[in-house]
Amino acid sequence: MPADAVTIFCLKNPEQYAHLIDRLDETEKARAARLRNGAELFVGAHVLLRYAIGARPIRWRDGEKPLVADASLHFSLSHCRGMALCAVSRAGAVGVDVEVFDPALAERSVAEQVFCREELDWVGDSAERFFRMWTVKEAIFKSAGEKWSEAWRRRSALPDLLSGDRVEQRRMGETHVAAVAAYGRFDWRYLQENDLI
Repeated sequence: MPADAVTIFCLKNPEQYAHLIDRLDETEKARAARLRNGAELFVGAHVLLRYAIGARPIRWRDGEKPLVADASLHFSLSHCRGMALCAVSRAGAVGVDVEVFDPALAERSVAEQVFCREELDWVGDSAERFFRMWTVKEAIFKSAGEKWSEAWRRRSALPDLLSGDRVEQRRMGETHVAAVAAYGRFDWRYLQENDLI
């Protein structure tokens, strides 16, 4: 991976890779075991993470962004029904988000809880714009390693979205929307089943 590259590994239907749980570290396995719902999705997404970063140890810290222990890579992981993404960078912090594109979820009441006035005006009643803004905003705050807060709601991600300087947003087929936030060249890699096995 070139020093300035941000590689985004994309995996459809990560749930079907849950049988590869042995690739996860003990902390990941314990977290999966505690999940009441979504354990297969969690395991599949973490199989993708292990594909992307290899066997490097991860420092899992409660309430903080996990880090590769030797700081040789920065990563961000996102998953939802039917899709997992893992963004990896050698150059610095990275954030990624993927969401199921469901226009029924793009309600004004939801938008008002997460978007500032400038973002609300840009989104309007467009489900497409709602998910573009949502994924970009989440990728930006994940790259900063912070949790969602009122301060993040007030910070506009619209300049980043429109300029494209440090974010890239795209549709993942008809069913998903994704965004990555980092500095560098973006390289999207779509994995096939035989890549993981």
